[in-house]
Amino acid sequence: MKKASVMIVEDDRVLIEYLKDTLEESGFKIGRVVQSGEEAVTSMDVKIPDLILMDILLEGKMNGLDAAKAIRQHHDIPIVFLTSHENNEMIQQAKSAGAYGYLLKPFDHRLLRVTVEMALSRHHMEQQLKENEERYRSIIEELEEGYYESDIAGNITFANDAMSRIIGIPKTELIGMNNRDFMDPETAKTAYRIYNEVFSSGTPVKEFFYEAKSRDGRSRDLDLFITLKKNKGGTPTGFKGIVRDITERRRTEIQLVKTRNFLQNILNSSIDGITTTDMKGRVVYATPKLLEMLGYEQKSMIGKRVSTFYKNGKEDARQIMRQLMEKGEIKIREMQFLRSDGEPIDVILSASLLKDESGKTVGTLGIFKDITD
Repeated sequence: MKKASVMIVEDDRVLIEYLKDTLEESGFKIGRVVQSGEEAVTSMDVKIPDLILMDILLEGKMNGLDAAKAIRQHHDIPIVFLTSHENNEMIQQAKSAGAYGYLLKPFDHRLLRVTVEMALSRHHMEQQLKENEERYRSIIEELEEGYYESDIAGNITFANDAMSRIIGIPKTELIGMNNRDFMDPETAKTAYRIYNEVFSSGTPVKEFFYEAKSRDGRSRDLDLFITLKKNKGGTPTGFKGIVRDITERRRTEIQLVKTRNFLQNILNSSIDGITTTDMKGRVVYATPKLLEMLGYEQKSMIGKRVSTFYKNGKEDARQIMRQLMEKGEIKIREMQFLRSDGEPIDVILSASLLKDESGKTVGTLGIFKDITD
């Protein structure tokens, strides 16, 4: 394992030798040894140590605290301060300078070793945490869905680029806004109630649909997932959620409904009777005209075998299916149907096979024209 290098910034030569001997015996590598704050700062251009032992009161214009601040502006290095002075003001200044430890002279070799090891360990954990946070933020920023975090009151504390794009507000302005600021008053009331329910129960809301208007007047249909955000102690600190822009999906769904209704109207307006069956010959759909021709209600026909309504029953059904399987269609076939009252009617049948998207045959389509005099 690579030895951690320690830089010593101290102007007491006796203490310098003690530090060097103790650190080497403890398995550390001695880096540069300098005696002033200025030298400590310029030494960073030569080689970066893993840790710095920094005396607070140094000769020269720059003391240890100032040197530490200058170094940590450009380098993430743990610094342990050495001093002979024990006062609260000095300790607070050391904290503000980014201290990872504070050794009061004189100290023994065990305390020195433990302090250095603890500082290195803490720094290593902080680096891992920072890397994990950066990785987490990177993943969040790459999401196509909007992601946000807010405090308990609903004020946004974080939002990714997608959230800004979906809402239509720059991210710099989005931070600090309330999550109800881009909702109409009625939707805002509903959102307030939903957020309260999430807070009270701790149960996430997986779908909350609402319409949002951006500043440029665009109307967007959004789907919001909301969950509670807690600290390590389990205390609620706010909310976090994912926002999906479902505008295009909603438009497609509406268009599909319109198209389906349009086609349904065409079928319902047909002067010929139309039916579809599954591969077992059971009626799946029948138009109003066919129901009128045969004198049945929809519920009486659906699910029954179509051969039930043929005068020659299964024999007609077998012949029709054989011809469909051989040729794929029937252009004209004269035959008779039986009405619900038992009266036969003469019809001309046109039929074809029904197939799904993969080309698999899933049923039949039949069109019946009443030619009874």
